[in-house]
Amino acid sequence: MSLRAMVASIRVGWYREFNWTNPLTGFSLRTVGPLASVIAASTVYYVGSTNNIPPSFDPSRLAYILIGAALYAHVAAYSWVPTLAIAEGKWTYVFPQVYISPHSSLPYLTGRTLASFVTSTLTVIVSLVLSFYVLSSVFHTNIPFIVSPLSVGLLFFAMLVNIFAALGLGLLLSAYALFATKFEWALP
Repeated sequence: MSLRAMVASIRVGWYREFNWTNPLTGFSLRTVGPLASVIAASTVYYVGSTNNIPPSFDPSRLAYILIGAALYAHVAAYSWVPTLAIAEGKWTYVFPQVYISPHSSLPYLTGRTLASFVTSTLTVIVSLVLSFYVLSSVFHTNIPFIVSPLSVGLLFFAMLVNIFAALGLGLLLSAYALFATKFEWALP
């Protein structure tokens, strides 16, 4: 797997992630989904917990739900990218023309996944910060975030392990998609 092919596929992945538009417009459009999911999950918890008798609203649980919903949107954003790349290549007739080469399609799928990982990381961080301020002002509460070197280190370690796991799962699913559609003859 060459570095040149990987960089080219990451660039194509970023263009695809931003829907072939201006990167700032594409980035802001990609931020709406995680922001809406985090605010929706937190609102469901707030409404459900304040309507109990007695009310059981806990700001630390709200922080847990806020981070969990943001990270779920993060993993969901890039784990299906290799399978989608295979499907897009099939219905747009890209694979027969472009990917018939002496090299494997692994750099392309890896680059697309890495581009989606970086894009979803940035959009989830922005949506987490925005939802923290929006929900703090709407719910009139102080949402506790405990940020320590240990928690940040564990988060980075989990993200590093997660990118390899999602890449492996995506490659398995894309291999099955190739096999199920009898399209394996078109790839090297």
